[in-house]
Amino acid sequence: MRKNLILLLLLILAWTVLLSAKDRKWQTGKLLSTDWRPEDSESGSFHGGTVAAEGGATSEVTRTGREVRVNGKPFPGPAGIEASNSAPLHLREFQRYVIRLGDTVYTAQESVRGLHPKPTPVTDGADIKIAVEKTKLYLIDDQGKEHQATILKKSVDGVSEPHVVRM
Repeated sequence: MRKNLILLLLLILAWTVLLSAKDRKWQTGKLLSTDWRPEDSESGSFHGGTVAAEGGATSEVTRTGREVRVNGKPFPGPAGIEASNSAPLHLREFQRYVIRLGDTVYTAQESVRGLHPKPTPVTDGADIKIAVEKTKLYLIDDQGKEHQATILKKSVDGVSEPHVVRM
Protein backbone atom coordinates (compact mmCIF):
# COMPACT_ATOMS: atom_id res chain seq x y z
CA MET A 1 0.00 0.00 0.00
CA ARG A 2 2.70 2.46 1.01
CA LYS A 3 4.80 1.47 -2.01
CA ASN A 4 1.86 2.15 -4.33
CA LEU A 5 1.28 5.56 -2.74
CA ILE A 6 4.93 6.54 -3.23
CA LEU A 7 4.80 5.33 -6.84
CA LEU A 8 1.61 7.32 -7.45
CA LEU A 9 3.18 10.48 -5.98
CA LEU A 10 6.26 10.04 -8.17
CA LEU A 11 4.09 9.62 -11.28
CA ILE A 12 2.11 12.77 -10.41
CA LEU A 13 5.36 14.68 -9.90
CA ALA A 14 6.77 13.47 -13.22
CA TRP A 15 3.52 14.34 -15.02
CA THR A 16 3.54 17.85 -13.48
CA VAL A 17 7.14 18.42 -14.59
CA LEU A 18 6.35 17.28 -18.13
CA LEU A 19 3.30 19.54 -18.35
CA SER A 20 5.15 22.57 -16.98
CA ALA A 21 8.08 22.20 -19.39
CA LYS A 22 7.61 24.80 -22.09
CA ASP A 23 8.57 24.17 -25.68
CA ARG A 24 10.68 27.12 -26.77
CA LYS A 25 11.54 28.13 -30.30
CA TRP A 26 15.31 27.67 -30.07
CA GLN A 27 17.53 29.44 -32.58
CA THR A 28 21.30 29.68 -32.98
CA GLY A 29 22.81 33.10 -32.39
CA LYS A 30 26.33 34.45 -31.91
CA LEU A 31 27.45 35.59 -28.42
CA LEU A 32 29.24 38.86 -29.20
CA SER A 33 30.21 39.66 -25.61
CA THR A 34 29.38 39.05 -21.98
CA ASP A 35 30.38 40.72 -18.74
CA TRP A 36 29.85 40.07 -15.04
CA ARG A 37 28.77 42.95 -12.78
CA PRO A 38 28.36 43.06 -9.02
CA GLU A 39 25.48 44.94 -7.36
CA ASP A 40 27.73 47.98 -6.95
CA SER A 41 29.41 48.01 -10.35
CA GLU A 42 31.39 51.18 -9.59
CA SER A 43 33.54 49.76 -6.78
CA GLY A 44 33.23 46.09 -7.81
CA SER A 45 31.86 45.10 -4.41
CA PHE A 46 29.01 45.70 -1.99
CA HIS A 47 29.84 46.82 1.53
CA GLY A 48 26.46 48.14 2.67
CA GLY A 49 23.47 50.20 1.61
CA THR A 50 20.08 49.42 0.15
CA VAL A 51 19.57 46.22 -1.83
CA ALA A 52 16.59 45.72 -4.14
CA ALA A 53 14.74 42.48 -3.52
CA GLU A 54 12.20 40.51 -5.54
CA GLY A 55 9.00 42.48 -6.12
CA GLY A 56 10.60 45.90 -5.59
CA ALA A 57 11.01 45.67 -1.78
CA THR A 58 14.33 46.91 -0.40
CA SER A 59 16.55 45.76 2.45
CA GLU A 60 19.04 47.86 4.40
CA VAL A 61 22.42 46.13 4.64
CA THR A 62 25.03 47.38 7.12
CA ARG A 63 28.48 46.19 8.19
CA THR A 64 30.00 46.76 11.61
CA GLY A 65 33.41 45.17 11.93
CA ARG A 66 32.84 41.49 11.23
CA GLU A 67 29.05 41.60 11.57
CA VAL A 68 26.65 41.97 8.66
CA ARG A 69 23.05 43.00 9.38
CA VAL A 70 20.07 42.97 6.99
CA ASN A 71 17.19 45.20 8.15
CA GLY A 72 18.83 45.40 11.59
CA LYS A 73 19.02 41.62 12.09
CA PRO A 74 22.28 39.61 11.99
CA PHE A 75 22.88 38.05 8.58
CA PRO A 76 23.21 34.26 9.06
CA GLY A 77 26.02 33.14 6.77
CA PRO A 78 27.00 29.48 6.31
CA ALA A 79 29.56 28.09 8.76
CA GLY A 80 33.11 28.99 7.82
CA ILE A 81 32.21 32.18 5.96
CA GLU A 82 33.41 35.22 7.82
CA ALA A 83 31.97 38.66 7.24
CA SER A 84 34.83 41.14 7.36
CA ASN A 85 35.52 44.47 5.70
CA SER A 86 38.07 42.77 3.45
CA ALA A 87 35.52 40.27 2.10
CA PRO A 88 32.79 42.11 0.17
CA LEU A 89 29.23 40.85 0.40
CA HIS A 90 27.64 40.28 -3.01
CA LEU A 91 23.92 39.66 -2.63
CA ARG A 92 23.16 39.91 -6.33
CA GLU A 93 25.32 39.88 -9.43
CA PHE A 94 24.41 40.60 -13.02
CA GLN A 95 25.60 38.93 -16.18
CA ARG A 96 25.03 40.96 -19.32
CA TYR A 97 24.95 39.34 -22.75
CA VAL A 98 25.16 40.86 -26.24
CA ILE A 99 23.87 38.32 -28.77
CA ARG A 100 23.38 38.61 -32.54
CA LEU A 101 20.50 36.69 -34.08
CA GLY A 102 20.39 37.33 -37.82
CA ASP A 103 20.31 41.12 -38.28
CA THR A 104 19.08 41.72 -34.71
CA VAL A 105 21.36 42.36 -31.73
CA TYR A 106 19.95 41.76 -28.23
CA THR A 107 21.42 43.13 -25.01
CA ALA A 108 20.06 41.12 -22.09
CA GLN A 109 20.83 40.89 -18.39
CA GLU A 110 20.52 37.93 -16.02
CA SER A 111 20.24 38.53 -12.27
CA VAL A 112 22.10 35.93 -10.20
CA ARG A 113 21.51 35.84 -6.43
CA GLY A 114 23.26 34.16 -3.53
CA LEU A 115 26.30 34.47 -1.28
CA HIS A 116 28.78 33.33 -3.92
CA PRO A 117 27.18 33.66 -7.37
CA LYS A 118 29.27 32.54 -10.34
CA PRO A 119 29.29 33.74 -13.95
CA THR A 120 27.40 31.67 -16.51
CA PRO A 121 29.84 29.43 -18.40
CA VAL A 122 29.57 30.82 -21.94
CA THR A 123 32.22 31.54 -24.60
CA ASP A 124 32.49 34.95 -26.26
CA GLY A 125 32.35 34.69 -30.05
CA ALA A 126 30.79 31.22 -30.00
CA ASP A 127 27.42 30.10 -31.31
CA ILE A 128 24.74 29.97 -28.61
CA LYS A 129 21.21 28.54 -28.50
CA ILE A 130 18.64 31.22 -27.60
CA ALA A 131 14.88 31.68 -27.52
CA VAL A 132 13.17 35.09 -27.37
CA GLU A 133 9.76 35.42 -25.71
CA LYS A 134 8.35 38.94 -25.21
CA THR A 135 10.83 40.69 -22.85
CA LYS A 136 12.75 37.52 -21.91
CA LEU A 137 15.71 35.90 -23.59
CA TYR A 138 16.49 32.27 -22.75
CA LEU A 139 19.91 30.82 -23.46
CA ILE A 140 21.69 27.50 -23.09
CA ASP A 141 25.16 27.76 -21.53
CA ASP A 142 28.25 25.68 -22.40
CA GLN A 143 27.16 23.02 -19.87
CA GLY A 144 23.63 22.66 -21.32
CA LYS A 145 21.83 24.58 -18.54
CA GLU A 146 19.01 26.98 -19.43
CA HIS A 147 19.20 30.59 -18.20
CA GLN A 148 16.63 33.41 -18.31
CA ALA A 149 17.65 37.03 -18.92
CA THR A 150 15.67 40.25 -19.31
CA ILE A 151 16.05 42.01 -22.66
CA LEU A 152 17.42 45.51 -22.07
CA LYS A 153 17.86 46.62 -25.68
CA LYS A 154 17.08 45.35 -29.16
CA SER A 155 18.86 46.75 -32.22
CA VAL A 156 18.09 45.95 -35.85
CA ASP A 157 20.94 46.66 -38.30
CA GLY A 158 22.50 49.08 -35.81
CA VAL A 159 19.29 51.07 -35.14
CA SER A 160 18.26 50.86 -31.50
CA GLU A 161 14.62 50.07 -30.77
CA PRO A 162 13.22 51.72 -27.60
CA HIS A 163 12.45 49.18 -24.91
CA VAL A 164 11.03 49.71 -21.42
CA VAL A 165 12.16 47.32 -18.70
CA ARG A 166 10.28 47.16 -15.41
CA MET A 167 12.09 45.55 -12.50
